[in-house]
Amino acid sequence: MTLALRLPDNAADLPFPGAPVEAHVGVGERSVDFQVRFVGRSEHPVGEAASLRCAQFSVPEKIAVVQHRGNFRIPIEDPLPVELALSATRGPVSWRGSRETQIVCAVLADLSFSGARVTLDRNEPAGSVTRSQRVVCRLHLPGLPQRIDLDGVVRRVATVRAGTDQACEEVGIEFLPADRQPPGALQKVRDFVLAEQRAWLARRIQVAGVGEW
Repeated sequence: MTLALRLPDNAADLPFPGAPVEAHVGVGERSVDFQVRFVGRSEHPVGEAASLRCAQFSVPEKIAVVQHRGNFRIPIEDPLPVELALSATRGPVSWRGSRETQIVCAVLADLSFSGARVTLDRNEPAGSVTRSQRVVCRLHLPGLPQRIDLDGVVRRVATVRAGTDQACEEVGIEFLPADRQPPGALQKVRDFVLAEQRAWLARRIQVAGVGEW
């Protein structure tokens, strides 16, 4: 397993050898949470005469793969815009917000009753979204005249390859319970997911050539 991370320029800011470090790595639609121990600085070759500064960590024998969402999720084939209103603290965030509110642009990757996975716009600076951050997720779902605002918490942030040589950040968001959402917001998401699920199953039945019962 190869992990990439940003190292501070100041050696004094590095962990001491043997220090535990919490690692959160995205693997497909899931996340891997585990603890590693800092070994020291190193160099990672990337070409004939080029290398990157990196760090070495000892990895545990067992790593837990965590699936945060237990609900059926639908992939979004056509790009759907998403805006995220982020709070600089872990407290509630308002879309109109204040100086502590940041707006980030993204595209919806998949959706379920309880959460969403979004891909951040490449123009957004790396690290603009962090785990455990409170967020308002503004969805623009087809067939609905108005956008949907959903309160949530960032549960996963991972860097993935969007092409052969481009990387982008994916963010997993867990929606808060219905009693902490705008009226009817989660129900609109459920209706959309169920409609898309029925359409997906209908296409699978046609491909399989299943006739009338």
